[in-house]
Amino acid sequence: MLTPLVFLLVFGVFEMGLGFRTYLGVSAGTNDAGRAASTFANQPDADFRMLATLERSMEAVPDDLIRHIVVFNPGAAGAQGTPTAGCQSGIPSSAPGAECNVYTPTHFDQALWAPKFGCSAPDSPDRFWCPTSRDASASSLGFVGVYIAVDHNFVTGMFGDDYIVRDTTVMRIEPRES
Repeated sequence: MLTPLVFLLVFGVFEMGLGFRTYLGVSAGTNDAGRAASTFANQPDADFRMLATLERSMEAVPDDLIRHIVVFNPGAAGAQGTPTAGCQSGIPSSAPGAECNVYTPTHFDQALWAPKFGCSAPDSPDRFWCPTSRDASASSLGFVGVYIAVDHNFVTGMFGDDYIVRDTTVMRIEPRES
């Protein structure tokens, strides 16, 4: 009679532990990526270097579970704080005040994507909010935001199939000399 309750408790602890691991991986990845995006500021390959930092930071999260990574313009004084609904669903935008670049784990492939970053190619993945257009002057620093959405699949299926772990970080862009 107690056996089902013990199994439920054990599987619950197991599932919550794995869910917490996913959450911590996404949270750490978002913070590291936000810091990298802030530091690389308006360098032409800023988003590419941010993705390399993110890949190293999120080693505990399998690449095939990452839905997308969004680098977005959070607006004046970082007030917006989250990307637009379109950006959150994986649609890049160049609309003023709602600029965002959307990346997937395929963009981690340096050999394939490195030459395409820098906003110059028509198929450049960072062309919607070009890093070189970000304000990194010491007098009026801008902000950059990073949003990540990752699927978390339950192993036992006792608590559902899956859910999406999301996290957002907004940071002030580090000053750069002109």
